[in-house]
Amino acid sequence: VTLADGTIACAGALDDTIDYYCGPIRFVPEKGYRFITFPITGTSWGNRGINSAGLALGESSQLLPGLNRKPDAINHDLAVRVILQTCATVNEVREFCRKYPFTLNMICTDARGDVFCAHQTAAGLLETAAETPCALTNHIVDDRLMYRLNRQGVTAFPESPTTRLRRGKLLDFAYGQRSE
Repeated sequence: VTLADGTIACAGALDDTIDYYCGPIRFVPEKGYRFITFPITGTSWGNRGINSAGLALGESSQLLPGLNRKPDAINHDLAVRVILQTCATVNEVREFCRKYPFTLNMICTDARGDVFCAHQTAAGLLETAAETPCALTNHIVDDRLMYRLNRQGVTAFPESPTTRLRRGKLLDFAYGQRSE
């Protein structure tokens, strides 16, 4: 997503060659915003995407074994679908995340260029610094957040061997540095 001044507001990449992504799907609901998403077969048809209000959402899964979930936690695929269909600004996304816990790393940007970067968990919202550029992959990016999650029952922080390297490469790209 590129803003009017040419600034890149949001970008995403699929690092896996997974056969179950359906490709871009356009939704025109009776109520709410139109949106384009890249869903996974068998889900609620919500994944990374952008809506007609200019809200873009990038996401990455996370595993938090042992987390003490709030009783009102919802499925992350459903949450993303609702966000794309009903939210126009990052502040609206932030409020949705405070109200409905679900587990997903996510970055949103809106038509004004505001940014929301967070580890949304089934135990509540853990917003990261609102610095730009920002990038998230499949891991928790802050040791203090890891400690806080451990106090909420998380027993391990599984991550792929490339998740931190991919985030570093994304940040290099975003800052305009060349990764070799």
